[in-house]
Amino acid sequence: MNYSYIIRLTLVLAFLFSLTSADLDGAQLSALQTVNNVLSQTWDVSSAATVCTANINFIKCDTLGTVVKNLYIKKNPPTSVAIPNALFQLVNLSTLYADQQISPYNIQIGSTFWDGIGSLTSLQMLVLNTISEDIPANINTLLPPSLYYITIYEFYYSYPQSLFYNPKISNIGLGSFNKVIVNIFPATIPGVSQISSLATSVMGNFNLAGNNFTNLYDLNFKYRGSTNPMTYNWFDTWTAKRLFMEFVDIPASSLFSSIFSMNSLIYFRLYANSKLNINNEVYDFSHLPGFFLELENVNQLPNLQYPGIKLHNTSSSNLYLTSCTIDFTKIDILSIPNLNIKSSTFNNGLPDGDYSKMKSLTIDSMPTYTGPITNSVCSLPTLIALTVTNTGITTIPSCYLCQWGNPQLTSQFANNPSLNPTRSCPNLEVTNYTSLIPTKDGVMEIYGVDLGWVIYDETGDVLETTVIVGNSHLSIPVVSGSGTLKSIKVKFHANVDSSAIVNTLFFSYLPPTITSIVAQNSIIIIQGSNFIDDTTITQLYVAGKQVEVETATFNVISSKFNSVPYNDNLTVSIRLVVDGQEVSQVVQPPNAVHKLYEPLPNFYSIGGYVEIPGQYLTYDNTIMNMTINGITFEIESSTSDMYLIKYDPISPGNYPFEFNLLGYQLKSSITVRSVDTSPCKGTPTCGGPSQGICVENHCECLDGWKGEICDSQVIALPPPSTPSTDQPSYITSSNNIGLQVSIKSVRELNFNQNLIREQPLSSWTFNQNSTSEKQSLFYTTSPFTNCSIEVSIDYFNKDSIVQFANINSTKHSGTIKYSIRINSWPFIQKTNQLQLIFQSTIKDNDNSKDSCSYKTIEYEDNDNVQNVKTVDIQLNDKTFSSSFSELAVVDGLVRKVNNVIILNSDQDENDSNTQSQSFIGINTPYHNDYIIIDPDFSLLVSYVPPEDKEGSICSSPSKSKLTKAQLAGIIVAASVVFIVAVIIFGYLLYSKSLKAKLFFHSVNTKLSVK
Repeated sequence: MNYSYIIRLTLVLAFLFSLTSADLDGAQLSALQTVNNVLSQTWDVSSAATVCTANINFIKCDTLGTVVKNLYIKKNPPTSVAIPNALFQLVNLSTLYADQQISPYNIQIGSTFWDGIGSLTSLQMLVLNTISEDIPANINTLLPPSLYYITIYEFYYSYPQSLFYNPKISNIGLGSFNKVIVNIFPATIPGVSQISSLATSVMGNFNLAGNNFTNLYDLNFKYRGSTNPMTYNWFDTWTAKRLFMEFVDIPASSLFSSIFSMNSLIYFRLYANSKLNINNEVYDFSHLPGFFLELENVNQLPNLQYPGIKLHNTSSSNLYLTSCTIDFTKIDILSIPNLNIKSSTFNNGLPDGDYSKMKSLTIDSMPTYTGPITNSVCSLPTLIALTVTNTGITTIPSCYLCQWGNPQLTSQFANNPSLNPTRSCPNLEVTNYTSLIPTKDGVMEIYGVDLGWVIYDETGDVLETTVIVGNSHLSIPVVSGSGTLKSIKVKFHANVDSSAIVNTLFFSYLPPTITSIVAQNSIIIIQGSNFIDDTTITQLYVAGKQVEVETATFNVISSKFNSVPYNDNLTVSIRLVVDGQEVSQVVQPPNAVHKLYEPLPNFYSIGGYVEIPGQYLTYDNTIMNMTINGITFEIESSTSDMYLIKYDPISPGNYPFEFNLLGYQLKSSITVRSVDTSPCKGTPTCGGPSQGICVENHCECLDGWKGEICDSQVIALPPPSTPSTDQPSYITSSNNIGLQVSIKSVRELNFNQNLIREQPLSSWTFNQNSTSEKQSLFYTTSPFTNCSIEVSIDYFNKDSIVQFANINSTKHSGTIKYSIRINSWPFIQKTNQLQLIFQSTIKDNDNSKDSCSYKTIEYEDNDNVQNVKTVDIQLNDKTFSSSFSELAVVDGLVRKVNNVIILNSDQDENDSNTQSQSFIGINTPYHNDYIIIDPDFSLLVSYVPPEDKEGSICSSPSKSKLTKAQLAGIIVAASVVFIVAVIIFGYLLYSKSLKAKLFFHSVNTKLSVK
């Protein structure tokens, strides 16, 4: 060690100190000398250099020693004398004590003192034993504004009312040591006081209510007087946070019941002085979270009724018992979070039981307590929770013996002269542990005996340990993972036992659990638990077939696109395998009732396709099977409400049919009719197998093909070059073909569909907007007061998903969508309905005589010709297609509507080879507030010309209505017949046989019949 360096450093510090220290101010020294002499104190005030250091119990100066900050006048003068005015020259005083409790008290404090105290402009605390005169009425003008704390131990005057309303004063003590019964306070003070602390004596008829002390934090009552009636019970009028109570020279008394109704209380200290009577009571403070109860010198705790003392179970609740007599059969200490016992007497030992809810237990300064300490305390939640010091114990519980050698225990069991343990841990044992662990945030719980409070890994490093029950129930986190046959290695007491054994604990991760399955955009999304964030060990099977997993987390798994053919009302089996462990579940809509509708459709002997409708159906062959005559038929495609079945030629007749799905079974029969040709139109039928298939007398188009015979494909409508501003019409042209959509009128019909009134629409206001997705035109008109009609026309620049009536649909680029909202139509009767009439027109702008037109209508129910679904009007190779939904939104609810053909008197005249049009009425039900409808329009290119379709209108219509293909077939057939006839005729010229003549006669007869 470099001693010369230390010596030099000391000298430098001493020199610096000598530079910074200074003598006490001369005026202040003179003032101290005067006070010392007048009040007969014994201070050493001979030197300004030493006065601050020579009187450390009486005089405290600032850090430089130049001015006095605190002054304590502790000696009582031999004769009565007033405080000299020299005191007020100590202008830097912040604390002044003149509080010696000696009788008679010879320091006189009266008006002269109060007149001068204002000079102490830094004074903050003033403590006096007593005063010789009443406090002046104008006390607030005399006190320095810095003063916030004033205490007068003996006070025998009426309380200074103005003092309680001084905004600077927060702490007041009056009469805490009174020896004579004087009622200082009235029953209530007249106004609201903002003081935060009040200390006084409770004597005689003291009955002060606390209602007007709204900011009080500390309330300190000393009960005095041998004749004190002890009747004050107004504690529930106070909102104090802390209550200090001391029984001095009073008759024995019970604890006042109103204390238990102080709902703001956080701390209560009672020094009972063996004056507290307890008679089969329970002290219940359990409604006060974090409450601190301190009882001192209470010898009747054994008279409590179990559980004795109840505290809130928050970890910050405390019970301190000092110099008390304790019977553990009367106090449920196991429910008290923190218990501190000092200098007390036990009538019996600490109870056996579960100490795991306690946070700390301290026993101190009890040399006659020899124990033993029950092993139950080992269930305390931490090693440091138990402290036993300054006692006569000779042994400690086994769990602490396991940890002996831990330096922490030295302080926890200090000053126990008879305690001299040796470390041992014979009872250590793991009895059980968690063998199934979640894949994420998993925890292994370990059970046993004398496990300690900390678990170590096999190298002796501390593991993150949670103590559930000390020494017998611990837990450690397990790394996220999956699979079976895993293990973890741990040690116990490795901090004090270098030879601690390694315990190998085997476990498996929990198998996956599914909580929900949803299908969105043909993607399966599974939510649950015990998944793994590794797609390489995650397999997903949908309808018995493996699908690719796109993403995997510990609680969500998503498949790749096109994992299911549809989303709505999906019923399908799901099998999820996570690292070899699996779970299976069938997902189906809530309250689903699976059913096939009867009667079943007819089949045809030539084979083909058929639709079988139903509800809550599935395409999953693992949970469904359908057989016809015992043979499983191929399902070409399906939705939740329809099967499309492909079947080979079958002999005509009736065959047994059986369908099974999740407990639902249908046994019926199907009829196969004999036909030679397909019942659907088109050459080839429905455009051929790549464009459409024939299903029950109508064509189902494939892969973007559209139209009655699947001969058309969507092309882009030209956007409106100049939007119509006076009416909601869409007008455009494609080459020489003109196209138009318009709203003609609104009709009100009665319940028999008879016209009540028709309202033409005019006076439209116009607006427009354009985005990258679409161009929008907006129109509004008001045909009646408080009634409005809003129309929007959207032209889509790109394919877009649009929702209407809770159904998503794709609107292709180059198509248009109308949205019409009718608000508050003034119906004549509530049984009436509205009919909104749309007109669609296609025409040849060149009026070419070679043009042809054709019109076809598809219904929701084609067999019964009900509810128009699509109207296609074709002119040459262009088809203008109008689609009408069977749904509308009526007053916020999805309702069905009926779309009908309107027979216009001018329509037949307007339909020609150069023009075709349609009038569709959308019949909507009665509404209170509004109704919204949503038709679509698109342009198709058709590859079969209208002149080849039966019913077309051309400039020279064929009477036979035969198509060119049909005419070509007839011409070929006629040629063959002619050639055959020539041969037969030649044969007859040379034949004279009867057989030939009979054959000729037969042919001639048949031709005559024709």
